[in-house]
Amino acid sequence: VTDEAVVGKYLVDGALTLNADLSFDSEDLLLKAYIIKYLVLPLDGNGHTINVDFTGEAGVCALFQYLTSNVSDLVLSGAISYPYEGNGRVAPLATLTGNSTVTVKNLACAVNMSATGKVQDLGGVIAYANGGDITLDGCTYSGTVTYDPAELNAAPAFGGLVGRSAAASLTIKNSVSSGTFNFDLHNRPLCTADASGLGGILGLAVAGKAASFENVENKSAITIDNVSVLENKDRF
Repeated sequence: VTDEAVVGKYLVDGALTLNADLSFDSEDLLLKAYIIKYLVLPLDGNGHTINVDFTGEAGVCALFQYLTSNVSDLVLSGAISYPYEGNGRVAPLATLTGNSTVTVKNLACAVNMSATGKVQDLGGVIAYANGGDITLDGCTYSGTVTYDPAELNAAPAFGGLVGRSAAASLTIKNSVSSGTFNFDLHNRPLCTADASGLGGILGLAVAGKAASFENVENKSAITIDNVSVLENKDRF
């Protein structure tokens, strides 16, 4: 089957268990954006690694565009880049969640991310939990993020694990972010409008939406124009 409208778009029956490591590059992307559009089956990584090495060029850059089923015992490695000039979402695992009940358990992510495009949401696991009941349990992010955009989004959200959440409930527990975030803004403010956020675990929870944390540790190192965020609070 070679129809890009079918291959990788929907997986509709059963469950997925990895029995070997996998690797994807830009030639595997659909619409220059993602490997699979909707993950609707449980994915058991079985301790294996998915290595990614691709460039998203169409407003989305992730393994899955929509995460609508559970993921467990998976390692993500490699590097992704986002040069697209329009608004976009970037994350190693998924850019959106939809209105599903999803648990991501025991995910170790060390994917490096670089962006020169106009990022709207970026997270070490999920860019935007835009609905549903979402749980991250035993998840880690330890990659490096480099953001050097030609043009800034007015209201971006960057988080060590989740960029932005409008989920009915978001629970993050037993998880650690130890990523390194380098923002090269050339003396511009990171955020110029409301509904913006930057955080070591969660960038922003939309007003009125619940987010809870249990046994979560933020070890993220965040710099803006080579100055630690703790010393640069007026810049975002």
